[in-house]
Amino acid sequence: MVTRPRYGGCINSHLAQSCCLFWVEHCLRLCQKYGIVDATAFLLERVGDAGTALSLTLSVLDDKFRMLDITVQGLLSASSMKSFNTVLQKKEVNDILDIVHTCIGLCQRNSPRMDFDESESLWFRLLDSFCEPLIDSYSTRINSEGKFNTESLARSLDREENNSVHRIRWKLSRFQKGANILRKLFSLFIKAIVEGMIGYVRLPTIMMKLLSDNGSQEFGDFKLTIL
Repeated sequence: MVTRPRYGGCINSHLAQSCCLFWVEHCLRLCQKYGIVDATAFLLERVGDAGTALSLTLSVLDDKFRMLDITVQGLLSASSMKSFNTVLQKKEVNDILDIVHTCIGLCQRNSPRMDFDESESLWFRLLDSFCEPLIDSYSTRINSEGKFNTESLARSLDREENNSVHRIRWKLSRFQKGANILRKLFSLFIKAIVEGMIGYVRLPTIMMKLLSDNGSQEFGDFKLTIL
């Protein structure tokens, strides 16, 4: 008697996986259609596109930074800034911290299955999103006659527009009201990211990235992060 191989289990398993993938992709299209960012990012990660999932999660940061700026200005104008803890309790700060922790988790989950360069690129994309707003480039564009160079600024904005769809456009000027408070908040955000990177990216590489990309900033701005 010839025993026929049983393929039923394999076929059922394949069909179950295919069906699951079909529903994930179907849900992904629906979430993209209706602009549900967090669900779309979750499903993108499920289908193996961690890079796009991270970019999508970071895409809301520009608005979050602007809202944080407005909140800090409001506290200072109303003279209700009793201490730094007053700011830490604000919803705008917690919203950004939630994004930070979500992105850290995404990077940590996906780094083990990536090669070294891919993992490093993923982490630095997250880090750059919080370091770039601190680079005070706009307030220093002064020409030889001591006037603000608007053409230089326009060219810079054009370059930024072309570099990335989700580039952070909000910038922290060293001359604006509440700049010290905002720098301190960003140092906390960056510190959380750096702590999350340890074990996934070499520490000397992280320090080199922080100090080289932010060489125009005072060391004090990153002291909390580095320590």
